[in-house]
Amino acid sequence: MTKSTLFLILLALVDVAASSKKDTSNREKRDAVLIRSKRRWVLSTIDLEENMPGPYPALVTQLYNDKKEDNSVKFRIKGDGVTQGPIGLFTIEENSGIVYVHRPIDREMYPIFHVDFDVLDRLTGDTLDKTLSFNVEIKDKNDNSPQFTPSTIHAPVPENTPEGVLQATLQAHDNDLKDTPNSQFTMKVVSQDPASPKLTLKDLPFTTTVKQLAFTGCFDYDKARQYKVLVEARDQGTPTMSSTATVILDIIDSNTHPPEFSSATYNTEVMEMELKEILRIGIKDKDTPNTPGSRAVFSILKGFKMAF
Repeated sequence: MTKSTLFLILLALVDVAASSKKDTSNREKRDAVLIRSKRRWVLSTIDLEENMPGPYPALVTQLYNDKKEDNSVKFRIKGDGVTQGPIGLFTIEENSGIVYVHRPIDREMYPIFHVDFDVLDRLTGDTLDKTLSFNVEIKDKNDNSPQFTPSTIHAPVPENTPEGVLQATLQAHDNDLKDTPNSQFTMKVVSQDPASPKLTLKDLPFTTTVKQLAFTGCFDYDKARQYKVLVEARDQGTPTMSSTATVILDIIDSNTHPPEFSSATYNTEVMEMELKEILRIGIKDKDTPNTPGSRAVFSILKGFKMAF
């Protein structure tokens, strides 16, 4: 191989290497542009704590655009919390792209915000890119206690009700984020007066937010005519929050006492062929006065029935 041939081969190799390096550089630049271009289309979600203590205004995020690498652009936002209710919640520094929030946010009222932004040329005001968007999602805080509906329940209970469930249902709801410890709660009987019979809560199928009052033992109208039961619902958030409901059970007297004669024996006299009242028989009944359970019906079981 001659020196001339060797030079040509080396030159060719150098050209190939340079060409390869140039192609690689162009490919890297193209990939970078594609990545940036793709990134511009991605909707990002920003988490914001519910009811942040402040101080306000507080920084939320900073917007950017890669159409221009210098400081010749400005930003404009619109949408939820800006031009739509609650108006004035978010603002932006148009030159830096920094977004601020100006007051606490209640997640139960506004769980998420959708905000649009445009990138404009500072000098001409022309829009440089398509309208882009970002979401602000409010992170739930355990700031709601479970609440009973209603908070006071009155339920009549016949005295002779067999032990088991009562017609007294308790329902509660927690407004914090669904299916999280902040909104999940348990219920229990905290106290009752009088203490007997024992009152508890019974689970119902297919629900964890409704319970039914139950008891073991028996009611006695003569001992207690009304029961006051305090029930608590407590969530599993940190810190836990709770509320109570009051159940008033009004015991209805049942026919549980037989009538009793005032005396075991009665004596009276009557003249022949005389028509008048000759005897008034007294009774006592411990059931509630002026109710069917206290009204006695008399009948003669033995004796001279034809005379009466």
